[in-house]
Amino acid sequence: MKRKRIAMKKMIAPLAFLGCALLTIRVSASVAPFLGNFGDKAALLSALLQMPEGGISYLNGEAEYYFPYEDTSSVSSDTSSVSSEAVQSGTSSQTASSEAASSSQAPIERPADAGDIVDEEFATTGSSSSYIQKGNGFIRNTTNLSRETIEAEIANKPDITITEGTEPQVLIMHTHTTESYELHDTDFYDKTYNARSLENSENMVRVGDEIVKQLENAGIGVLHDATVHDYPSYNGAYDRSAETVKKYLAQYPSIKVVIDVHRDAIERDGGVRVAPTTTINGKKAAQFMLIAGCDDGTMNMPNYMQNLRFAAMIQDNASTMFPTLARPVLFSYRHYNQDLTYGSLLVEVGGHANTLDEAIYTGELFGKALAKTLEQLKG
Repeated sequence: MKRKRIAMKKMIAPLAFLGCALLTIRVSASVAPFLGNFGDKAALLSALLQMPEGGISYLNGEAEYYFPYEDTSSVSSDTSSVSSEAVQSGTSSQTASSEAASSSQAPIERPADAGDIVDEEFATTGSSSSYIQKGNGFIRNTTNLSRETIEAEIANKPDITITEGTEPQVLIMHTHTTESYELHDTDFYDKTYNARSLENSENMVRVGDEIVKQLENAGIGVLHDATVHDYPSYNGAYDRSAETVKKYLAQYPSIKVVIDVHRDAIERDGGVRVAPTTTINGKKAAQFMLIAGCDDGTMNMPNYMQNLRFAAMIQDNASTMFPTLARPVLFSYRHYNQDLTYGSLLVEVGGHANTLDEAIYTGELFGKALAKTLEQLKG
């Protein structure tokens, strides 16, 4: 069966304190069975609340980001199938595709204890005071910075100059490399599948390949790193990915932009998983969301506004080229290694309820919007 689509209903956002309290309870409850003592639980909870998938109540207060704790012993495949070495220009899995798996096989039988999946097209604009517009794109400001301050900043281009030639200008990489998607377009999910895989043809590397392909088509020098940062240990993935990025920047000082490609995980009460989905040119695509971090004075990220300027440009281009594809940029107190360049951003491509094909298509579309933005930054 094809997945059901539900319309977004306008709701009043919960009080911030209550939202944070409920999120803390939910994360603690989901993680507790895997940890043996209070110290471990506190340490992991602190780490979880800094990650993109689940650290906030977003989407107009209608859904909370969800982080299921992943037991890495159950990640699909085995470590021999993934190279821990960096790969350039998407050579890892561009020839692989999920199309055969998702379109030519017999209908999948629903397991007795399956959970429900619903498609939902989330709003790409907002009318409250927290939404700030640049061109056709919108930014959701969850910081204490004023609208006037942000509008003044995003009116300018970032201090990034893309140069002609063969030197790499962009690094595509993955902190949570093993994040993956549903392989079949159904209205249910198997609860035994934890949406993680070491197969590069099924995880975030595959989505990164599509982004790389579009940049190469535009003549923009790009490198694609497929290092697995979240296996065998999920904790510390951002520390490990920071070291990977630093090595690239030292080896290739020409790199101006670093895009960390993830997928989200949206789950509602009752275990219903939500796939942020839209239709572009008659084909289903996973909606994406850019995240630009803001420094609260503790993150040593003095140039964070440069990243926001860059995000605002991409958002405007994507919303112009592919209306309904881009959820508003999230501007929030996050770090995500965005101190390393003036063009460091995190992008969430769909969620764990989207299909791999939907995510691959969005990788292509996002890549085209990113390529157009970089063309506008050529010196």
